[in-house]
Amino acid sequence: MLVVSCAGTGPPAQTVSSGPWRATFRDWSGFDVCATEPSWLLDELDEANQVLEKLTARGGAWRDDELPALEAATRALPALVDAHGKNLAALARCPYAQGDVYRAAIEKGTRLVAAARSELDGATKLLRFSEHRRELERWRKGLEAEREAARERCSADAGAGSAIYFAYADELEGTTWFFCDGAVVNAPLSGPLELVASPESWPAARVKELRAGCFQAARVYPGGSIKQPPR
Repeated sequence: MLVVSCAGTGPPAQTVSSGPWRATFRDWSGFDVCATEPSWLLDELDEANQVLEKLTARGGAWRDDELPALEAATRALPALVDAHGKNLAALARCPYAQGDVYRAAIEKGTRLVAAARSELDGATKLLRFSEHRRELERWRKGLEAEREAARERCSADAGAGSAIYFAYADELEGTTWFFCDGAVVNAPLSGPLELVASPESWPAARVKELRAGCFQAARVYPGGSIKQPPR
């Protein structure tokens, strides 16, 4: 959440309050930042620097349980980062900015703004990847139940070389077909078809023939009937 207050002189104060992120800052664009009370401005810079230090401390390595805080940062902190960057650039032209304390705050802030922009850019990609991973996990959990339900439609006397009752594609394992007699065929992402499982009921003399039949059935199985993972 970003709250703007118009109390006092100079630009309005803006308050960040989202998840673990708390800060008050001002955007001095359009105002003479050099005319403000230096000590007040230093307090603002230090507060913004502390927030950005907290954001960038992990160097992009966020645990799953920390992702809600990262998501909150993507909503709450872009305005602060943008304003802080502009304030630092404007402050660098002020006469008192050459003092050791202000110069150190400006240099530190400039580094943190660059790191924070990179962190927020990476956060968007990380959060998108994490959500996709959760969708895949939910899809895989539901897939087993779907397969079992489809298996029940196989006839009780399904013999060798029976039909495919279920098939799905996977981003890692390729495409897999399940046959009513227990045979399982897989097409890996690269390489030829493989017989992953062959039923004990297959006569030894017909294994080669039945394997070839399964491979052919997999090749002609309708693509629209293959369960696909979320994209």
